[in-house]
Amino acid sequence: MTLIPANIVKEFLEFLTKEQNLSTQKIDDYQIDLTSLEEFAQTKNKSLLTLDKKEVAQYLRQIQKNNTSKAVSVLSVVSLFYQFLTNKNYLHHNPTINLELPKAWQTMPKFLNKDEIDKLFSIADPLADDGIRDLAMLNLLYVTGIRVSELILIKLTDINLSNNTLTYLGRNNNSKDIVLDNKVIEILSKYLVARQRLLREKHSDLLFINNYGDEVTRQQFWRIIVNYGEKAGLGHITPHMLRHTFATHLLEHGADNTSIEMLEQEEKAKAADINYVANERIKSIYEKFHPRSR
Repeated sequence: MTLIPANIVKEFLEFLTKEQNLSTQKIDDYQIDLTSLEEFAQTKNKSLLTLDKKEVAQYLRQIQKNNTSKAVSVLSVVSLFYQFLTNKNYLHHNPTINLELPKAWQTMPKFLNKDEIDKLFSIADPLADDGIRDLAMLNLLYVTGIRVSELILIKLTDINLSNNTLTYLGRNNNSKDIVLDNKVIEILSKYLVARQRLLREKHSDLLFINNYGDEVTRQQFWRIIVNYGEKAGLGHITPHMLRHTFATHLLEHGADNTSIEMLEQEEKAKAADINYVANERIKSIYEKFHPRSR
């Protein structure tokens, strides 16, 4: 393990200031959150570097009892902090991996309107390598309705720019083909150029990679969309909200409830011929009703 600096929080905050260009107020808020977590660790006779997943979850639950949105915000900061530690090899295990607050989403809006979608997507900088990557991920979620767990496992070979298709594995390992609109294909084409730079001479079969040339985790993408939602003035946005938005916009443009239910349930089909029919049905519904298909 790499030698750990005495003031690791300071190094982390300096990293954020340089890499994410956050405001002084935001950095101060992050420092307060981490100082509070450190004080909690001391009550356990531990440090920030020795807290385990169960203890971090306990800390977050204490906050959640009084303020759900604050707990969500703190989870984002703490996850980012521990991801930084593992990326720097200060820690071998990130205690926030797969750590979530399911009840936190119950009071959140379930979908965005078209103007809010446009506003959210406008925050990503298409001229920056990570910006065009984020834009590609956000657009794929919105126009396909796939899950984040499926999104981050898409391989480079699953994208076919010549015929505008995405092939991915849904639940039960069912392979599905989705025809993408030209706008998404254009964004993906630009991202593939940026992807070469993000790789940092590493190799990956996955389509989406983080700023270190490694796979994008669910937690990392969750933080990305939360950050964009806040910058866009839309409050706390979650990846699952884009999935709801996908279905909602289909309904708003004339698709029926049965069609939407089919989109949710078709992944249960196992036979190849049934899958083909289901996938063709999805394609026809999307092309007819989704606002981005026009």
